[in-house]
Amino acid sequence: MEIVLHGQSPEIEAKFSNITVKAAHQVLEMTFRFSFHCYNREHAEIIKGIIEGRPKEVILEGYDPKLRIDPKAPGEELYTPAHDFELEGSGLVRGPVPAVIKMYREAQKEPLIILEKMRIVLGAVSLGSGGGLPRERT
Repeated sequence: MEIVLHGQSPEIEAKFSNITVKAAHQVLEMTFRFSFHCYNREHAEIIKGIIEGRPKEVILEGYDPKLRIDPKAPGEELYTPAHDFELEGSGLVRGPVPAVIKMYREAQKEPLIILEKMRIVLGAVSLGSGGGLPRERT
């Protein structure tokens, strides 16, 4: 297998000219986990929009958001012991690499969504020795 670096600076071409490919894997899919906890209806709508507006190829697993509304609570003040609105949730996103990256980038724009590192699920080895079950890489 040849790695093509044409068009790069001479320094980059020289730095990587001695790379040897020992194995190649098919990328089966990409995944990431996320969670959120918010007390603000506006942020909740943005978060729901990101999740519901995900690319159609993206699969959402384990997502079961919890919404709590307490009309007796004082509101969304910062230091209050009880809030009138609370939304929390978590889940796993999986799917084709371009679609998952697109959703990850959208989720990065919302500060209340906590994102774990994306993981790549690899298929069997297609060059070199080995083979076997899919593996995840971070």
